[in-house]
Amino acid sequence: MQRRTFLSRLSLAALAATLPVSLLTACSESIQTILNTILNALAAIIGVADPNAPWYQSLINAIAALKQAEASWQAGGAVTVIDDALNTISDILASIPLTAQYSPLIAILVAAIETVLALIPQPIAVAPQGGKGIIIYQVNSRTANPYKGMVTLNHPGLFQTRSGAVRAQWNAKADAIGLPQAKI
Repeated sequence: MQRRTFLSRLSLAALAATLPVSLLTACSESIQTILNTILNALAAIIGVADPNAPWYQSLINAIAALKQAEASWQAGGAVTVIDDALNTISDILASIPLTAQYSPLIAILVAAIETVLALIPQPIAVAPQGGKGIIIYQVNSRTANPYKGMVTLNHPGLFQTRSGAVRAQWNAKADAIGLPQAKI
């Protein structure tokens, strides 16, 4: 009996020691990971969309610009290029009809873009304060997008990242609307 009690206490101690590390790993996620999820979702939309749609080529060009902006930002460039690229993509997505079969996926994509824009607020002013500057931030979303606010992104599960939660929500919706080929 004592050996079993010792082993169960040892197991609980091991769990208690590793759980905080696991929780921190699941909670800390880079913006780059979420951007990559957005890029995968955009590729999925391109894969199911009509290539003759008026917005199709503009979206392909905007995706290329986002990839270039991400590479520039990772190399130490300004984050404003990411902000501009995401807003451009959101503008293009706003032109996709709400009646399109994949419009529920567009709503998830717009919510993910808004999340990234909220994670990288841009400085809008520097106010001098006794010889030091105070930087004032705002979330820079310029798009009047009809998809904005249509979907609330699912919160990540206990051991799930934010991008993992977006992928799971996207894939569930792709199955629900009959577009399994749009899974990411």
